[in-house]
Amino acid sequence: MPEGRWMHSAVLDTANRAIYIFGGSKRSLGSTTPGTTFSDLYSFTLATEQWNQLSSGPVASSRHAAVWDTTRGCMIVFGGESDNGTKLSGMQEYFAKSDEWTVSSPTGTAPSARLGHLAVWDTLSDVMLMCCGHGDASVYVPYTNSWSTTYNDLWSYAAGTGWVELVPSGSFTPRGEAAGVWDATMGSILGFGGYFDQVGHMNSMFGYTATSNWTEETVGGVSAPLPRDGHAATWDPQARQLYMLGGWVGSTYEGVLWRLDAANLSLLSVRSSTAATSSTAPESTTAATGATPASTSAPSVFVQTEQSEYEAAIGLLSMLALESSSSNSSNSSANASTGILGSIMVDDGLSLVVVWALKLVSGGAPVELELSGALSLGVPQEVIAQATETSSDEFVLVTASVPSAATFATPSESLISPLLSVNFRAADCRRLPMHALARPVELRFGVQSNQSNQGQCRFWDEEKNRWSEKGVRRSDSSDLAVGTVVCLTSHLTIFAVVLEAVKTVLQCSTAAQVLSAEGFRNIGAVQWLRGTASIFFLVSIGLFAVALAWGWYLDLKASRTIPAEEVEAALMVSRMGQAHKDGEETEEPREKSGQEGGCCMNCLDSSVWLASSIFSIPATDSVSELLDARVATVNRCISSVHSFRAGACRQSIKVAMAGKDQLRSSLSRKWQIHYHAAVAVEKFLSSSWLQRVMILLPCMHPWVTLRLASIFRPHVVRAALVILKLVSAAFTNAMFFTSTGTQAMGSDDECTEPQNFSEKLLAATIVGFFSACMGDVLIVVLALVQRRNVLIRDRWTEKMKKSQLRRWRARRLIFWFVWFIAIVFSILYTTSFLANVSAPDASRWLESTGVSVLQDFLFRPLLLALGYATCSTLVLCSSHVRETVEKQWTRPAAVDLSPAEPICSTNDAGKDCKSVCAVEDDSLVSNIIMSELV
Repeated sequence: MPEGRWMHSAVLDTANRAIYIFGGSKRSLGSTTPGTTFSDLYSFTLATEQWNQLSSGPVASSRHAAVWDTTRGCMIVFGGESDNGTKLSGMQEYFAKSDEWTVSSPTGTAPSARLGHLAVWDTLSDVMLMCCGHGDASVYVPYTNSWSTTYNDLWSYAAGTGWVELVPSGSFTPRGEAAGVWDATMGSILGFGGYFDQVGHMNSMFGYTATSNWTEETVGGVSAPLPRDGHAATWDPQARQLYMLGGWVGSTYEGVLWRLDAANLSLLSVRSSTAATSSTAPESTTAATGATPASTSAPSVFVQTEQSEYEAAIGLLSMLALESSSSNSSNSSANASTGILGSIMVDDGLSLVVVWALKLVSGGAPVELELSGALSLGVPQEVIAQATETSSDEFVLVTASVPSAATFATPSESLISPLLSVNFRAADCRRLPMHALARPVELRFGVQSNQSNQGQCRFWDEEKNRWSEKGVRRSDSSDLAVGTVVCLTSHLTIFAVVLEAVKTVLQCSTAAQVLSAEGFRNIGAVQWLRGTASIFFLVSIGLFAVALAWGWYLDLKASRTIPAEEVEAALMVSRMGQAHKDGEETEEPREKSGQEGGCCMNCLDSSVWLASSIFSIPATDSVSELLDARVATVNRCISSVHSFRAGACRQSIKVAMAGKDQLRSSLSRKWQIHYHAAVAVEKFLSSSWLQRVMILLPCMHPWVTLRLASIFRPHVVRAALVILKLVSAAFTNAMFFTSTGTQAMGSDDECTEPQNFSEKLLAATIVGFFSACMGDVLIVVLALVQRRNVLIRDRWTEKMKKSQLRRWRARRLIFWFVWFIAIVFSILYTTSFLANVSAPDASRWLESTGVSVLQDFLFRPLLLALGYATCSTLVLCSSHVRETVEKQWTRPAAVDLSPAEPICSTNDAGKDCKSVCAVEDDSLVSNIIMSELV
């Protein structure tokens, strides 16, 4: 940790979040005691909060200026005072990567030696700007029409161009020991204060931009910052605010933090390190620059309670409240009955601060304090007695409210009441430690009548930076006025009534009405059956039953085309001879993947498959395909077309072509894999963009692809998943119908449509999350339960096969059980919903459900077809991509072809060519060529 010092420099490396402290001195100002100026350098890492001593600089220096060069990653130090009191004009640079210093000799005429100057880093031009300071050389200053050794010039320095004098003498008062910052938004230097021997200490603002040159404004007003030098300043680029602290104000050091709002150039006193001790202290804590004062307040007065902007005012108001209570002794009998000795209020339009001087009234009722029409509180006498015991002197109760504060809104909670801060303070502004109140304090908030029942009483936990309910509860009194929320708290801090979005959405769902006994009784009525939405829904149920029957018929037909023995042979693979060759003995079956990658690669492949399943997007099945994304895009399109034309899914084609000779020959002839592969390649590569869209559209449609044969998943299972997708969409729209904007019959009056965009967006996000959980996630889970993979053993015995088949049957039973429960519940819920809502609401439900259906079964396939067709058309403009795809899908070889299985196109007539099937991992296509087929 650095030794104690002053007149040093500090810079911030924002990229690595490190602070660098260089040089400084431990001697008094003007002293030349040797060995008291430092050249050491320390870094403080913000992430670990650790100090590190680095290489010392070449020259010991104090009262210099330093900036951080964000482009080169180095600290630039210029000028200053040496150990023997000599003013310096040299340039030192420290490079953090190598931990090395260099003494630079920049090109161009260098500025004269100086100290007490200021420097900033211009992030727009990547240069250091340096101005002002005290030197030895006397120069003529036109602005003051005098000669002086204090400067008002401006220089720029860059590593490539060296020093450039921008302004020999600016139009502002020369100064040294000023503080300044760089405003990147306006491209300007902002500075304050400093010392000029002909004027003394100054309290003027000065600024520089390339367009307007230098300007200077004197800060006026009773509560303006005092003239000073030796202070420090920093800049908040997001809020465009300058913060200034400390300095020598002529006779003492000041401990006030000031803030400059750059938007209107007003200075605001933020916090005093000592409490106000005089009644002459200003009531208003704002002051404006220039001749026209402008009042400014912070947008949020509660960001950090112990360092908030109203702390200085509280000290003054506390004292004034106590003085007011003393001067009102003539009314003591009246005050004694109410318990209020006096109060002072300050309202600046953005916040309301009221300081109350209270008196203990033994046996009396709670003291009623009213801040405004929407805020009031009741303080029990026991709490006032507790404050009396805690404070050794007089005390006051400080209440502050802000009508709106977006700072305290969280993603899951929104404010529906003003913020209210309540705390007891002693006369010296010290907060009284009253963590557990003798009796709860009653806080009354006025809210909109349609939100009063939903609001929850919460306090702001400043340590965890979130709303909490610990020690705060809502009063369950039944005699409250409409639109009033009463909170009871056992501690004092910041309070508000918040609306919990998740709880509101669930509370405003239709479940309470639809699943009630009355809701089920309404199903027996016949009126709801005449509605368009009801007829559409019932007809859809009938069509779903037909779809299941159709899927069962296709499975029955497929079982005659592909016997169960062939399916078992494809899914349960014996390595046999291969085991001896590899020297392996695999006792447990393992799943076969497209390539034998590591664990991380398999996890990535599984994640990609899961994401593509949830969003119904036929993305890559192997991350390795992304190594050549252009070729993978075209291959995915061709394999989809190939699969669609062959009438079998890609996974089944892959297994068929990688199986044993007998299985490979049988399935390839049944599906005519090679012929359709050649046709798919030729047709897709030779088509235009529009033709590719039309070719891909049926291949991307989930309903059309239900007819594809698969040895992994039966048709009836795929039909069941599609039906579950549709029914769950109808169920979700019914369940969250009220939360999306329309009320069901008998619903809570408070469950109205969100009023603003943020509330609508938040409600839509929550509804979408639950929709995904109850719809898409359930479908993916069921697909995983029923999913069958290729299993490899050294040898499959009949006993092993039967055991594995039992496992698959058990998983299928689980699938149908869960699917049946989900379908029955969704249909029952939707039926009860339609029986309990009005005809207009049912029509709106039908519209929203229709949009969901169109999104999944029209818009998404169309967008996928357009996207894949566009991408493939663009990448096929490259001859290299086209040649690579053709080489992967076709290879010349001398093999006799079966007449039933032609693969050459008319353009290839006379050529001895072969076609390969499209597999999931296109990088393996070259390993499956026609010469290997029977």
